Amino acid sequence: MMRARCLIGLGVACWMSTTSAYGQWLAPPPKPVTVSDGHGIDVAMKQGKFEQLRELAAQNLAPETQEYAWAAYYRSILDLKDSDAHLNKCLAIGRSLVDRNPVPLLLCGSLLAGNHYIQGDIRGWAMAAADMSYAVTPTITRITKTSNFVLPGISDIPLENYFHVPSMLPPPSSSKTLIIPRQRINLEKSSSFSEKAKDGVLEDRLPYIIGVQINDATGPIWFDTGASSTVLGAFTATPSHVKELPSNFIRLNNPFDGQTVQSHLGVAAKLIPGGKDFQDIGFRNVPLVISSESKVSALGMNLISRLGSMLIENDQIVIHPRLPIDCEQQLHVASEPLGSDVILLNYLINGKNEEIMLDTGDNGYLSAGSSASIKGLSQPLSATRATFQGIENVHYETTEVTLGAGAHALKRMIRYYPGRKTVAPFVMGSAALADFNVFLDFDHGKACLLPK
Repeated sequence: MMRARCLIGLGVACWMSTTSAYGQWLAPPPKPVTVSDGHGIDVAMKQGKFEQLRELAAQNLAPETQEYAWAAYYRSILDLKDSDAHLNKCLAIGRSLVDRNPVPLLLCGSLLAGNHYIQGDIRGWAMAAADMSYAVTPTITRITKTSNFVLPGISDIPLENYFHVPSMLPPPSSSKTLIIPRQRINLEKSSSFSEKAKDGVLEDRLPYIIGVQINDATGPIWFDTGASSTVLGAFTATPSHVKELPSNFIRLNNPFDGQTVQSHLGVAAKLIPGGKDFQDIGFRNVPLVISSESKVSALGMNLISRLGSMLIENDQIVIHPRLPIDCEQQLHVASEPLGSDVILLNYLINGKNEEIMLDTGDNGYLSAGSSASIKGLSQPLSATRATFQGIENVHYETTEVTLGAGAHALKRMIRYYPGRKTVAPFVMGSAALADFNVFLDFDHGKACLLPK
Protein backbone atom coordinates (compact mmCIF):
# COMPACT_ATOMS: atom_id res chain seq x y z
CA MET A 1 0.00 0.00 0.00
CA MET A 2 1.35 3.39 -0.87
CA ARG A 3 0.17 6.96 -0.34
CA ALA A 4 1.53 10.00 -2.19
CA ARG A 5 1.78 13.57 -1.01
CA CYS A 6 2.42 16.24 -3.66
CA LEU A 7 2.45 19.99 -4.01
CA ILE A 8 1.33 20.82 -7.50
CA GLY A 9 2.63 23.89 -9.31
CA LEU A 10 4.86 25.16 -6.50
CA GLY A 11 8.11 23.55 -7.48
CA VAL A 12 8.11 21.66 -4.16
CA ALA A 13 9.17 18.03 -4.05
CA CYS A 14 6.64 15.17 -4.10
CA TRP A 15 7.29 12.15 -1.89
CA MET A 16 5.75 8.81 -0.94
CA SER A 17 5.02 7.24 2.45
CA THR A 18 4.71 3.47 2.66
CA THR A 19 3.27 0.73 4.83
CA SER A 20 4.95 -2.53 5.79
CA ALA A 21 3.52 -5.95 5.00
CA TYR A 22 1.88 -5.89 8.44
CA GLY A 23 0.03 -2.64 7.77
CA GLN A 24 2.16 -0.43 10.07
CA TRP A 25 3.14 2.97 8.71
CA LEU A 26 6.87 3.48 8.33
CA ALA A 27 8.09 7.03 8.91
CA PRO A 28 9.51 8.27 5.59
CA PRO A 29 12.90 9.96 5.67
CA PRO A 30 12.85 13.76 5.45
CA LYS A 31 12.62 14.97 1.89
CA PRO A 32 14.17 18.20 0.64
CA VAL A 33 11.93 21.06 -0.41
CA THR A 34 13.17 21.79 -3.91
CA VAL A 35 12.43 25.00 -5.75
CA SER A 36 13.05 26.25 -9.26
CA ASP A 37 12.78 29.77 -10.63
CA GLY A 38 11.75 28.43 -14.03
CA HIS A 39 14.00 30.89 -15.87
CA GLY A 40 17.43 29.27 -15.39
CA ILE A 41 18.68 31.78 -12.80
CA ASP A 42 20.06 29.12 -10.46
CA VAL A 43 21.78 27.34 -13.35
CA ALA A 44 23.33 30.55 -14.69
CA MET A 45 24.56 31.52 -11.22
CA LYS A 46 26.13 28.11 -10.65
CA GLN A 47 27.91 28.32 -14.00
CA GLY A 48 29.03 31.91 -13.46
CA LYS A 49 27.16 33.13 -16.56
CA PHE A 50 26.97 36.76 -15.47
CA GLU A 51 25.93 38.10 -18.90
CA GLN A 52 23.00 35.67 -18.95
CA LEU A 53 22.02 36.71 -15.43
CA ARG A 54 22.06 40.36 -16.45
CA GLU A 55 19.84 39.62 -19.45
CA LEU A 56 17.42 37.62 -17.29
CA ALA A 57 17.21 40.39 -14.69
CA ALA A 58 16.39 42.94 -17.41
CA GLN A 59 13.35 40.95 -18.55
CA ASN A 60 9.80 41.63 -17.43
CA LEU A 61 9.71 39.02 -14.66
CA ALA A 62 7.53 38.71 -11.59
CA PRO A 63 8.83 41.17 -8.96
CA GLU A 64 10.28 38.58 -6.56
CA THR A 65 11.92 36.65 -9.43
CA GLN A 66 13.38 39.83 -10.89
CA GLU A 67 14.89 40.85 -7.55
CA TYR A 68 16.25 37.31 -7.19
CA ALA A 69 17.83 37.58 -10.65
CA TRP A 70 19.47 40.94 -9.81
CA ALA A 71 20.73 39.54 -6.49
CA ALA A 72 22.20 36.54 -8.32
CA TYR A 73 23.82 38.81 -10.92
CA TYR A 74 25.53 41.06 -8.40
CA ARG A 75 26.51 38.04 -6.34
CA SER A 76 28.17 36.52 -9.42
CA ILE A 77 30.28 39.60 -10.05
CA LEU A 78 31.06 39.87 -6.32
CA ASP A 79 29.18 43.14 -5.81
CA LEU A 80 27.73 41.87 -2.56
CA LYS A 81 26.40 45.21 -1.34
CA ASP A 82 24.01 45.45 -4.28
CA SER A 83 23.36 41.71 -4.07
CA ASP A 84 22.20 42.13 -0.48
CA ALA A 85 19.97 45.08 -1.39
CA HIS A 86 18.08 43.08 -4.03
CA LEU A 87 18.02 39.97 -1.84
CA ASN A 88 16.32 41.90 0.96
CA LYS A 89 13.71 43.26 -1.51
CA CYS A 90 13.15 39.74 -2.76
CA LEU A 91 12.68 38.40 0.77
CA ALA A 92 10.26 41.20 1.66
CA ILE A 93 8.08 40.45 -1.40
CA GLY A 94 8.27 36.74 -0.67
CA ARG A 95 7.05 37.21 2.92
CA SER A 96 3.95 39.00 1.65
CA LEU A 97 3.12 35.96 -0.52
CA VAL A 98 4.12 33.19 1.86
CA ASP A 99 0.61 32.21 2.99
CA ARG A 100 -0.41 31.49 -0.61
CA ASN A 101 2.91 30.34 -2.05
CA PRO A 102 6.16 29.78 -0.08
CA VAL A 103 8.27 29.17 -3.18
CA PRO A 104 9.25 32.84 -3.90
CA LEU A 105 10.61 33.19 -0.37
CA LEU A 106 12.53 29.92 -0.68
CA LEU A 107 13.87 31.04 -4.06
CA CYS A 108 15.28 34.27 -2.65
CA GLY A 109 16.52 32.45 0.44
CA SER A 110 18.63 30.05 -1.62
CA LEU A 111 21.25 32.80 -1.92
CA LEU A 112 21.61 32.91 1.86
CA ALA A 113 23.37 29.56 2.07
CA GLY A 114 26.51 31.04 0.56
CA ASN A 115 26.58 34.72 1.47
CA HIS A 116 27.62 33.99 5.05
CA TYR A 117 31.22 33.13 4.31
CA ILE A 118 31.69 35.07 1.09
CA GLN A 119 30.96 38.25 3.02
CA GLY A 120 32.27 37.14 6.37
CA ASP A 121 29.09 38.50 7.99
CA ILE A 122 27.73 35.22 9.24
CA ARG A 123 25.61 36.93 11.90
CA GLY A 124 23.53 38.86 9.37
CA TRP A 125 23.28 35.79 7.15
CA ALA A 126 22.10 33.58 10.01
CA MET A 127 19.41 36.01 11.13
CA ALA A 128 18.03 36.41 7.59
CA ALA A 129 18.14 32.64 7.00
CA ALA A 130 16.36 31.99 10.30
CA ASP A 131 13.65 34.55 9.43
CA MET A 132 13.12 32.81 6.10
CA SER A 133 12.92 29.40 7.80
CA TYR A 134 10.44 30.58 10.41
CA ALA A 135 8.26 32.19 7.71
CA VAL A 136 7.95 29.25 5.31
CA THR A 137 7.91 26.30 7.71
CA PRO A 138 4.29 26.77 8.98
CA THR A 139 2.98 27.23 5.43
CA ILE A 140 4.72 24.14 4.05
CA THR A 141 3.62 22.15 7.11
CA ARG A 142 0.00 23.22 6.57
CA ILE A 143 0.02 22.44 2.84
CA THR A 144 1.74 19.07 3.13
CA LYS A 145 0.07 18.05 6.42
CA THR A 146 3.48 17.00 7.69
CA SER A 147 6.62 18.54 9.14
CA ASN A 148 8.77 15.78 7.63
CA PHE A 149 10.76 17.98 5.25
CA VAL A 150 14.05 19.84 5.15
CA LEU A 151 14.72 23.33 3.83
CA PRO A 152 17.39 23.75 1.13
CA GLY A 153 20.80 24.98 2.24
CA ILE A 154 19.99 25.55 5.92
CA SER A 155 18.32 22.37 7.14
CA ASP A 156 21.33 21.08 9.11
CA ILE A 157 22.78 24.41 10.30
CA PRO A 158 22.05 25.55 13.89
CA LEU A 159 21.42 29.17 12.94
CA GLU A 160 20.88 30.44 16.49
CA ASN A 161 24.49 29.59 17.35
CA TYR A 162 25.70 32.29 14.95
CA PHE A 163 23.56 35.23 16.01
CA HIS A 164 26.30 36.66 18.25
CA VAL A 165 29.38 35.79 16.22
CA PRO A 166 31.47 38.92 15.46
CA SER A 167 31.29 40.11 11.88
CA MET A 168 34.42 40.68 9.81
CA LEU A 169 35.67 44.24 9.60
CA PRO A 170 37.39 45.32 6.37
CA PRO A 171 41.06 46.35 6.48
CA PRO A 172 41.75 50.08 6.65
CA SER A 173 41.75 51.67 3.22
CA SER A 174 45.23 52.49 1.96
CA SER A 175 46.82 53.35 -1.37
CA LYS A 176 50.24 52.42 -0.01
CA THR A 177 52.08 49.93 -2.22
CA LEU A 178 52.99 46.77 -0.32
CA ILE A 179 55.05 43.84 -1.60
CA ILE A 180 54.33 40.46 -0.04
CA PRO A 181 57.10 37.96 -0.89
CA ARG A 182 56.34 34.38 -1.84
CA GLN A 183 57.85 31.90 0.57
CA ARG A 184 59.66 28.77 -0.52
CA ILE A 185 58.86 25.92 1.85
CA ASN A 186 59.84 22.29 1.44
CA LEU A 187 56.63 20.29 1.75
CA GLU A 188 58.52 17.36 3.27
CA LYS A 189 59.58 19.59 6.19
CA SER A 190 56.23 21.34 6.54
CA SER A 191 53.79 20.37 9.27
CA SER A 192 51.06 20.60 6.63
CA PHE A 193 51.97 17.27 5.03
CA SER A 194 53.29 13.96 6.26
CA GLU A 195 54.33 12.92 2.77
CA LYS A 196 55.05 14.47 -0.60
CA ALA A 197 53.01 14.09 -3.75
CA LYS A 198 54.78 11.95 -6.35
CA ASP A 199 54.45 13.43 -9.79
CA GLY A 200 57.16 13.61 -12.42
CA VAL A 201 55.87 16.98 -13.67
CA LEU A 202 54.55 18.68 -10.55
CA GLU A 203 56.77 17.43 -7.72
CA ASP A 204 59.19 20.37 -8.09
CA ARG A 205 56.45 23.01 -8.24
CA LEU A 206 55.75 24.30 -4.77
CA PRO A 207 52.43 25.81 -3.71
CA TYR A 208 52.03 29.59 -3.54
CA ILE A 209 52.75 30.36 0.11
CA ILE A 210 52.97 33.71 1.89
CA GLY A 211 53.40 34.68 5.52
CA VAL A 212 50.48 35.48 7.81
CA GLN A 213 49.90 36.72 11.34
CA ILE A 214 46.86 35.27 13.11
CA ASN A 215 46.34 36.81 16.54
CA ASP A 216 49.88 36.84 17.98
CA ALA A 217 51.27 33.88 16.02
CA THR A 218 53.02 34.02 12.64
CA GLY A 219 53.53 31.32 10.05
CA PRO A 220 52.97 30.24 6.42
CA ILE A 221 49.63 30.06 4.62
CA TRP A 222 48.61 29.12 1.07
CA PHE A 223 47.55 32.11 -1.04
CA ASP A 224 44.62 30.38 -2.71
CA THR A 225 42.32 32.17 -5.15
CA GLY A 226 40.57 28.84 -5.68
CA ALA A 227 39.30 28.75 -2.08
CA SER A 228 36.17 30.71 -1.21
CA SER A 229 36.87 30.75 2.51
CA THR A 230 39.99 31.22 4.60
CA VAL A 231 40.70 27.79 6.05
CA LEU A 232 42.90 26.84 9.01
CA GLY A 233 44.16 23.38 9.76
CA ALA A 234 44.58 22.46 13.41
CA PHE A 235 48.36 22.95 13.15
CA THR A 236 47.70 26.66 12.42
CA ALA A 237 44.60 27.22 14.55
CA THR A 238 46.12 25.75 17.74
CA PRO A 239 49.24 27.99 18.06
CA SER A 240 47.12 30.97 16.96
CA HIS A 241 44.63 30.26 19.78
CA VAL A 242 41.69 30.29 17.37
CA LYS A 243 39.10 27.97 18.87
CA GLU A 244 36.44 26.29 16.79
CA LEU A 245 32.79 26.54 17.75
CA PRO A 246 31.16 23.19 18.51
CA SER A 247 28.44 23.33 15.86
CA ASN A 248 28.84 22.41 12.21
CA PHE A 249 29.58 25.29 9.85
CA ILE A 250 30.69 24.27 6.39
CA ARG A 251 31.95 21.39 4.30
CA LEU A 252 34.91 21.81 1.96
CA ASN A 253 34.23 20.16 -1.40
CA ASN A 254 36.89 18.46 -3.52
CA PRO A 255 36.11 19.03 -7.25
CA PHE A 256 38.11 15.94 -8.25
CA ASP A 257 36.28 13.27 -6.26
CA GLY A 258 33.28 15.05 -4.73
CA GLN A 259 34.38 14.20 -1.17
CA THR A 260 33.96 16.71 1.63
CA VAL A 261 35.94 17.71 4.70
CA GLN A 262 33.86 18.45 7.79
CA SER A 263 34.73 21.88 9.18
CA HIS A 264 33.72 24.29 11.91
CA LEU A 265 33.68 28.03 12.51
CA GLY A 266 36.20 30.03 14.52
CA VAL A 267 36.89 33.75 14.87
CA ALA A 268 40.36 35.32 14.75
CA ALA A 269 40.67 38.62 16.60
CA LYS A 270 43.40 39.69 14.13
CA LEU A 271 44.64 38.41 10.78
CA ILE A 272 47.33 40.12 8.70
CA PRO A 273 48.15 38.74 5.21
CA GLY A 274 51.91 38.86 4.68
CA GLY A 275 52.70 38.88 8.41
CA LYS A 276 53.33 41.41 11.14
CA ASP A 277 54.98 43.97 8.81
CA PHE A 278 51.75 44.49 6.83
CA GLN A 279 49.48 46.18 9.37
CA ASP A 280 47.95 48.35 6.60
CA ILE A 281 46.02 45.34 5.28
CA GLY A 282 45.11 43.75 8.59
CA PHE A 283 41.64 42.37 9.39
CA ARG A 284 39.81 42.21 12.71
CA ASN A 285 37.19 39.76 14.03
CA VAL A 286 37.51 37.40 11.07
CA PRO A 287 35.26 34.32 10.82
CA LEU A 288 37.40 31.38 9.70
CA VAL A 289 36.82 27.80 8.67
CA ILE A 290 38.71 25.40 10.94
CA SER A 291 39.12 21.75 10.03
CA SER A 292 41.11 19.14 11.90
CA GLU A 293 41.02 17.08 8.68
CA SER A 294 42.57 19.81 6.53
CA LYS A 295 46.24 19.25 5.73
CA VAL A 296 46.84 22.86 4.68
CA SER A 297 45.85 26.37 5.77
CA ALA A 298 44.73 28.74 3.02
CA LEU A 299 43.95 32.44 2.63
CA GLY A 300 40.75 32.40 0.56
CA MET A 301 38.69 34.74 -1.55
CA ASN A 302 36.63 36.12 1.34
CA LEU A 303 39.80 38.04 2.37
CA ILE A 304 41.70 38.26 -0.94
CA SER A 305 38.78 40.08 -2.60
CA ARG A 306 38.92 42.80 0.10
CA LEU A 307 42.55 43.76 -0.56
CA GLY A 308 41.71 46.19 -3.37
CA SER A 309 44.07 45.88 -6.35
CA MET A 310 47.02 43.54 -6.70
CA LEU A 311 49.56 42.21 -9.15
CA ILE A 312 50.29 38.50 -8.61
CA GLU A 313 53.78 37.64 -9.82
CA ASN A 314 55.79 34.45 -9.60
CA ASP A 315 57.82 35.61 -6.59
CA GLN A 316 55.67 38.28 -4.96
CA ILE A 317 52.27 39.92 -4.65
CA VAL A 318 52.16 43.69 -5.12
CA ILE A 319 49.21 45.25 -3.26
CA HIS A 320 48.08 48.56 -4.78
CA PRO A 321 50.68 48.52 -7.59
CA ARG A 322 51.78 52.06 -8.49
CA LEU A 323 52.53 51.45 -12.16
CA PRO A 324 49.49 52.11 -14.38
CA ILE A 325 48.34 48.90 -15.99
CA ASP A 326 46.42 49.00 -19.26
CA CYS A 327 43.59 46.66 -18.46
CA GLU A 328 40.10 46.88 -19.91
CA GLN A 329 38.86 43.40 -19.12
CA GLN A 330 36.07 43.07 -16.57
CA LEU A 331 36.85 41.19 -13.39
CA HIS A 332 34.45 38.27 -13.13
CA VAL A 333 33.96 36.36 -9.90
CA ALA A 334 31.49 33.55 -10.46
CA SER A 335 29.40 32.30 -7.55
CA GLU A 336 27.65 29.01 -6.98
CA PRO A 337 24.40 28.90 -5.01
CA LEU A 338 26.14 27.37 -1.99
CA GLY A 339 28.79 30.04 -1.82
CA SER A 340 31.81 28.99 -3.85
CA ASP A 341 33.30 31.99 -5.67
CA VAL A 342 36.13 31.92 -8.21
CA ILE A 343 38.02 34.38 -10.40
CA LEU A 344 37.37 34.00 -14.12
CA LEU A 345 39.85 35.38 -16.66
CA ASN A 346 39.42 35.57 -20.43
CA TYR A 347 42.29 34.53 -22.71
CA LEU A 348 42.91 32.92 -26.11
CA ILE A 349 43.35 29.15 -26.10
CA ASN A 350 43.80 27.58 -29.55
CA GLY A 351 42.52 30.82 -31.10
CA LYS A 352 39.30 30.87 -29.09
CA ASN A 353 38.52 33.25 -26.24
CA GLU A 354 38.02 30.98 -23.23
CA GLU A 355 37.09 31.41 -19.59
CA ILE A 356 39.92 30.38 -17.26
CA MET A 357 39.54 29.98 -13.52
CA LEU A 358 42.52 31.38 -11.59
CA ASP A 359 43.49 28.95 -8.82
CA THR A 360 46.77 29.83 -7.13
CA GLY A 361 46.16 26.91 -4.76
CA ASP A 362 46.80 24.58 -7.71
CA ASN A 363 50.51 24.16 -8.41
CA GLY A 364 49.92 23.05 -12.01
CA TYR A 365 50.26 25.19 -15.14
CA LEU A 366 46.94 24.85 -16.94
CA SER A 367 44.35 22.09 -16.77
CA ALA A 368 41.03 21.38 -18.42
CA GLY A 369 37.92 20.05 -16.72
CA SER A 370 34.99 17.97 -17.88
CA SER A 371 33.31 20.91 -19.65
CA ALA A 372 36.32 21.75 -21.86
CA SER A 373 36.33 20.86 -25.54
CA ILE A 374 39.86 19.88 -26.53
CA LYS A 375 41.51 17.41 -28.91
CA GLY A 376 44.70 15.40 -29.24
CA LEU A 377 44.56 13.72 -25.84
CA SER A 378 47.18 11.25 -24.71
CA GLN A 379 46.61 7.90 -23.07
CA PRO A 380 45.31 8.07 -19.48
CA LEU A 381 47.95 8.80 -16.84
CA SER A 382 47.89 8.94 -13.05
CA ALA A 383 49.69 10.83 -10.32
CA THR A 384 49.27 11.99 -6.73
CA ARG A 385 48.62 15.59 -5.75
CA ALA A 386 48.30 17.65 -2.60
CA THR A 387 44.83 18.85 -1.58
CA PHE A 388 43.03 19.96 1.58
CA GLN A 389 42.52 16.28 2.40
CA GLY A 390 46.20 15.44 1.95
CA ILE A 391 47.71 13.35 -0.84
CA GLU A 392 45.25 11.89 -3.36
CA ASN A 393 45.40 9.92 -6.58
CA VAL A 394 44.21 11.63 -9.78
CA HIS A 395 43.79 10.44 -13.36
CA TYR A 396 44.33 12.70 -16.35
CA GLU A 397 45.32 12.96 -20.02
CA THR A 398 47.60 15.51 -21.68
CA THR A 399 47.39 17.62 -24.81
CA GLU A 400 49.20 20.64 -26.31
CA VAL A 401 47.45 24.01 -26.63
CA THR A 402 48.45 27.45 -27.91
CA LEU A 403 47.98 30.27 -25.42
CA GLY A 404 47.59 33.78 -26.83
CA ALA A 405 48.44 34.89 -30.34
CA GLY A 406 51.16 36.63 -32.30
CA ALA A 407 54.37 37.50 -30.48
CA HIS A 408 52.88 36.36 -27.16
CA ALA A 409 51.78 32.92 -28.38
CA LEU A 410 52.97 30.02 -26.21
CA LYS A 411 52.65 26.29 -26.84
CA ARG A 412 52.20 24.36 -23.60
CA MET A 413 51.26 20.86 -22.56
CA ILE A 414 48.20 20.91 -20.33
CA ARG A 415 46.27 18.31 -18.37
CA TYR A 416 42.71 17.17 -18.94
CA TYR A 417 40.89 15.79 -15.89
CA PRO A 418 37.73 14.05 -17.17
CA GLY A 419 36.19 13.84 -13.70
CA ARG A 420 36.88 17.40 -12.55
CA LYS A 421 33.88 19.74 -12.43
CA THR A 422 34.56 23.49 -12.22
CA VAL A 423 32.64 26.66 -13.08
CA ALA A 424 35.04 27.29 -15.99
CA PRO A 425 36.40 24.85 -18.58
CA PHE A 426 40.05 25.69 -17.81
CA VAL A 427 42.00 26.20 -14.58
CA MET A 428 45.27 28.14 -14.39
CA GLY A 429 47.56 27.26 -11.50
CA SER A 430 50.53 28.94 -9.89
CA ALA A 431 53.07 27.32 -12.25
CA ALA A 432 51.76 29.57 -15.06
CA LEU A 433 53.04 32.60 -13.14
CA ALA A 434 56.43 31.82 -14.65
CA ASP A 435 54.98 33.06 -17.98
CA PHE A 436 52.19 35.41 -16.82
CA ASN A 437 51.49 38.07 -14.23
CA VAL A 438 47.89 38.50 -13.09
CA PHE A 439 46.42 41.92 -12.34
CA LEU A 440 43.23 42.04 -10.23
CA ASP A 441 41.40 45.19 -9.20
CA PHE A 442 38.44 44.34 -6.99
CA ASP A 443 37.63 48.00 -6.34
CA HIS A 444 37.08 48.82 -10.03
CA GLY A 445 36.19 45.40 -11.44
CA LYS A 446 39.22 44.91 -13.70
CA ALA A 447 41.36 41.85 -14.36
CA CYS A 448 44.14 41.01 -16.83
CA LEU A 449 46.35 38.09 -17.69
CA LEU A 450 49.66 39.73 -18.65
CA PRO A 451 52.23 37.73 -20.65
CA LYS A 452 55.81 38.41 -19.57
